[in-house]
Amino acid sequence: MRVPWSADDVVVIVDGYYHQTGAVRHKEVLQLLADRVTVIGCASMGALRAAELHTLGMIGNGVVFGMYRDGVIDGDDEVAVAHGEEPDYRRFGEPLVNVRHAVSAAHEAQVLSADEADRVIAAARSIPYTARSWRAIEHTYAATDESAADTFDRLRAFLASHPDDADIKAADAIDTLSRLDEIINPARGRGVEWSLSKGWRSHSLYGWRAAFTGTAVQDVHVSHGEVLRYCQLYRADFPDRWQRFALAQIEKSQSAQAGGAAEHDPTAGALDAAARHGVAADTVRPRHLRTWLTSREAADLPRRDALVRMLVRSYRPPRKDYDLMTEWSSLTADPTTRAAVAECHQVNAEVASWEAGQTVNHLRYSTLRDHLVSTWQLADEDDETLLAAARDRGFSMIEDAVAAARLYFLRNHFLVADSTVTSAEAS
Repeated sequence: MRVPWSADDVVVIVDGYYHQTGAVRHKEVLQLLADRVTVIGCASMGALRAAELHTLGMIGNGVVFGMYRDGVIDGDDEVAVAHGEEPDYRRFGEPLVNVRHAVSAAHEAQVLSADEADRVIAAARSIPYTARSWRAIEHTYAATDESAADTFDRLRAFLASHPDDADIKAADAIDTLSRLDEIINPARGRGVEWSLSKGWRSHSLYGWRAAFTGTAVQDVHVSHGEVLRYCQLYRADFPDRWQRFALAQIEKSQSAQAGGAAEHDPTAGALDAAARHGVAADTVRPRHLRTWLTSREAADLPRRDALVRMLVRSYRPPRKDYDLMTEWSSLTADPTTRAAVAECHQVNAEVASWEAGQTVNHLRYSTLRDHLVSTWQLADEDDETLLAAARDRGFSMIEDAVAAARLYFLRNHFLVADSTVTSAEAS
């Protein structure tokens, strides 16, 4: 989602991480298809996704894709393989699908009997993918068959003379990349009628669009969601902005349900919407006040003002950050804020390089909490006051605000320290 794809683009998914990080998601592929981007899958992770989504417009190619599509195989571990780090990504084992294809080819060439082929595959399946290699397979096979050496000598000789049968994943990838036009042209634009419906876009998809779309600043990718979060934490006018947004959205949702025009005053419109659902100033109970207001607010605010504040603090956009990104495009495009977020990433990376245990993940909760109290210039440091301030900025809980502050804390901490030193030197 970091890439600004267009309808003329072609995406080929071949392989990808999945054990130590999230694999490419189905909804990501569906979003590309809905945007009329051509998506092809083959060989490994791409074959998996294509088999799952080929009825929705994704194009699959190759032997591995066909095996998944036809139900010959169905496990993720069929294509999984342990490997080293970049840039070599040295392979430490053999994916099961390669073993299947190699043994099948050897059987068809009458190099292995049907029984031998089945027993080689059974031995391979019994080994976890992280330890699956030809040597381990032979060792497992040999535990039950004294003729293992002869069987595997014949198999190795066959694969040496038929290298394309030894690595079907690689063969599928090469075939796909060398025949793109031939693969694309008959299938392009098919099967995406479903994209006109509304139900397939999940909350997670909207969240990912905010979290990953954006632009590069000083070679650092800055997402729209990160910019929004920075504004949510550090802009002095954000509580006022959030209040106007929340009340307008509550009013708009009620107007849409009623089929009428929106009220001129969003506060009055929001109160009217709440009243239609049985929430009014005269129905507010002490327990409601305790949930959403500080003790001082509950005692001092008129009930109408108290209700307005409760509505603002309890409002959550249906599509979360995506709604904010759409509503406040001027915020996400602000070059100064984007530069500040990029600088946060750079500072975090610099500090993390100093020594182990110096990442933002190691920052204490109490440190970040104190940072929020100071940043928001709160007169009281108790949880009640801090929670109210967090909710006035659209956070549900203190913990959400603390988690959001991790990315930005170090840069702001150093800026404060630098300003303190500068003031001391000037004095």
